[in-house]
Amino acid sequence: MQAADYEKYIVDNNFIDVSKSRYYVGWVNKYLSLNLSNVLNNEEKISQFMQYLSQDSPWHDWQLEQARHAVELYLGMLYPQVDNAEVGSINCFEDVEDKMRNVLRLKHYSYSTEQTYLDWCKRYYKYCSQ
Repeated sequence: MQAADYEKYIVDNNFIDVSKSRYYVGWVNKYLSLNLSNVLNNEEKISQFMQYLSQDSPWHDWQLEQARHAVELYLGMLYPQVDNAEVGSINCFEDVEDKMRNVLRLKHYSYSTEQTYLDWCKRYYKYCSQ
């Protein structure tokens, strides 16, 4: 995951103002420099990051909130949460296929991997439809 990809994601989706994007990228780079364990869930990772920042205490409260928001957006981009309302809006397999394709592209999977995963899903869908 490149910092430029994160910046493009948060700006294109209007999560923040363009003028603040460099600060958000800076917070995420600081978060990534900690190399937190993959065993931790997202809340635990954020909690540890916030503890790390509060030890370094020159930060104002608004900066800590900005750091928390930056990391939440970053983790949300890497591990998108499925909204129950969104699940109900999936009307057909083509919708599932489109959503899966978007997630695979967001995560920069190769084209051949995308095609393989989509083929597996199509075969599973056909199996379940029988």
